[in-house]
Amino acid sequence: MSTSSALPVLRTADLPTVHRAARRLLDLVTPLEDYVVTAEIRELPLAEAQAMAASLPGAVVSAVDHYGTVANDEIKRGIAAGDLWVRTSLLPVSFRLETRPARLVEETFIRLVGSRTGYLEWDFFAWPAVAELGLRERDKDARVQIAINSQDIYQEIPSTDHTLFIHLREGDMERGEWLARQIDLRPEGPVQHGY
Repeated sequence: MSTSSALPVLRTADLPTVHRAARRLLDLVTPLEDYVVTAEIRELPLAEAQAMAASLPGAVVSAVDHYGTVANDEIKRGIAAGDLWVRTSLLPVSFRLETRPARLVEETFIRLVGSRTGYLEWDFFAWPAVAELGLRERDKDARVQIAINSQDIYQEIPSTDHTLFIHLREGDMERGEWLARQIDLRPEGPVQHGY
């Protein structure tokens, strides 16, 4: 059962605008160490997979190989070479990358994502204390997420818009609304059940 909620606070077709808003939210947090960014994009055809593999060499590449019989490095070599077995057996592929520091990965990923569905997500930080609301600092379920070309956190509702979500502990909506106000935003639709 989910213990978090995801509050949408910005929805627009302009991905750089959403990214800047996410960065402004991250300016408010207390890092637990260096926060981690996770980037994922699904179902890439060969040319896009080659560009992503060349630009983000640390990414884990997954194929439509439900049994996991092909190793990550083998998939990457096949993508780079454009091997026939990749084109006929493994495409489309998905890329997932978890890294710190984040900024270079974010900008590269945003440049390459195009019209595909994916996400950027930051975690390993705490939301700040909010004295006027009587709220202490909280790291449980604290995340910032951009759903790229999607309206939901699981990327199941495709869209030409990108959605910025503030993830919080279930029942902590006052904090979410306060965070949104700090960067001149407000809730943009119903709260979604988180992870």
